[in-house]
Amino acid sequence: MGSLAVCTLVGRLTRDSELKYSNGGNPCAHFSIATDHRKKKGDTWVEEPSFWDVTLWGKKAETVNQYLTKGKLISCYGEMSFDRWEQDGQKREKLKITTNDVQLLSSDGKPTGEKRVQVDANNPTPFEDDSPIPF
Repeated sequence: MGSLAVCTLVGRLTRDSELKYSNGGNPCAHFSIATDHRKKKGDTWVEEPSFWDVTLWGKKAETVNQYLTKGKLISCYGEMSFDRWEQDGQKREKLKITTNDVQLLSSDGKPTGEKRVQVDANNPTPFEDDSPIPF
């Protein structure tokens, strides 16, 4: 049986999403999310940021790219994997996340007043959803 590494990220976009196309014409959106966690240093708690590079492929990338702008709070669910290469005789690796689910959130973690754009994996035509997130 195979295994899978998945994650859910909730954070702010560090830059506008960048939409590119593969040689075969497949759309791909690249963006970066900043998350933070509290860590105790001495007697005080400090926020430590982490930065995550995320990729979204296909029609979904074209559909949501315009909404993925710097500073927006989003959530995404995706698969984690490592890119590995050798550079100047040194082995390198970088964690990458490929998502298939992106949602815009307001600063309090709830859906924005804007329409939430969702794309069904079986039907890439976007639809608008005014219903609250069910959790």
